[in-house]
Amino acid sequence: MPFHPYIYINPEDASQEGRPERDAVELFKSLGKIVMKAKFGTSLPLRVLWASSHALGLNSERISLVMNDNLERLDRGLVFNSSKVRIKLVREE
Repeated sequence: MPFHPYIYINPEDASQEGRPERDAVELFKSLGKIVMKAKFGTSLPLRVLWASSHALGLNSERISLVMNDNLERLDRGLVFNSSKVRIKLVREE
């Protein structure tokens, strides 16, 4: 089953950052980067992004490139669901 290259973003965050829906955005951090299409997620809190942990980027890169593999302090479980990234609009050449 293919996983779509979408990152969900709160519409208010998107409008403040000039990121219209369905534009390509780059998620990046020191671990790596991935390019995905932005979609609005109206149920997301401000400053929260969401994607399936199995999502692939537009160039078939895995979302795990920007996910931490640290352990949670409380129960020592993996913190895949709490990875802090930066995001920028990908400009078409």
